[in-house]
Amino acid sequence: MADLMQTQTKQMMISHTQKVVALVDHTKFLKEHNFIKMCPLDAIDYLITDQKINDPKLAKALEQNQVKVIYS
Repeated sequence: MADLMQTQTKQMMISHTQKVVALVDHTKFLKEHNFIKMCPLDAIDYLITDQKINDPKLAKALEQNQVKVIYS
């Protein structure tokens, strides 16, 4: 889990980029996590993950925020 300093560093990097790519394995979608929010969903351009997203709410939110999902 990211600590506050790591999160602040990543947020600064995000604020200075043209594209944001999130690399997230499927286990992050399976259960509740106590995540630190890095950025709003609409700030992500690409989400790369290893399995199809089976959560309809998340899939819809990604689509509404124009996040391109890539399965690897």
